[in-house]
Amino acid sequence: MHLLPYPSGTVQPFDGICKLPNRIAVKNEGFQDWCITAFLTRTGIPVGQSGFVVFLRREDMLPAEAYRLSVQPESITVNAQSEQGVIWALTTAVHLLRNGRLPCCEIEDRPRYPHRGVLLDCARHFFPVETVKRVVEGMSLAKLNVLHWHLSDDQGWRIESKRFPKLQEISGAFYTQQEIRELVEYARDRGVEVVPEVDAPGHATGILAAYPAYSCTKKQVPLASTGG
Repeated sequence: MHLLPYPSGTVQPFDGICKLPNRIAVKNEGFQDWCITAFLTRTGIPVGQSGFVVFLRREDMLPAEAYRLSVQPESITVNAQSEQGVIWALTTAVHLLRNGRLPCCEIEDRPRYPHRGVLLDCARHFFPVETVKRVVEGMSLAKLNVLHWHLSDDQGWRIESKRFPKLQEISGAFYTQQEIRELVEYARDRGVEVVPEVDAPGHATGILAAYPAYSCTKKQVPLASTGG
């Protein structure tokens, strides 16, 4: 089986094929409904009346983010302790999917490290929110779980502020509060935690160019246009 990262536990293939139908039923035992969102989006299959069932079973004795995945001809069963475990199990199912079919198998997996992150510096180089979402999707498919989102530095301030509007006025490009909410929800659905970086007191030219009164000298300073 071509899986990346390869599961840390057992991988047991069985005879038989699981063919995904046009609709699936979901039997959810205690998880938030959003944990299946990415699977439905990636497969393009809606939830509805169906003989094919995805079982989500909570197993509190499993470690955080660990899962057991069982693929049978008429069902997919996930045992997990957390929503992230469900997401990683169903991400594995997506990796196994070829032309609407999955091999029947049982897989046990848990992450080797609790923090598996990517830093994205949008303070020095602004990326549109759709690009950030593509980064999050790629992270999720690789089972990376923390997006370190760098949003302020000497080169700019990238967060819409209602109270201090000059912050975004001098930056040239920024994310609205609604875009940030949507990105955080999009990442949550894919098992990714967003950790924002807002620099202070150092690396604060992006703030002081807009509000020099908060600096030690009270002098107007320009945004930095180079790194360093």
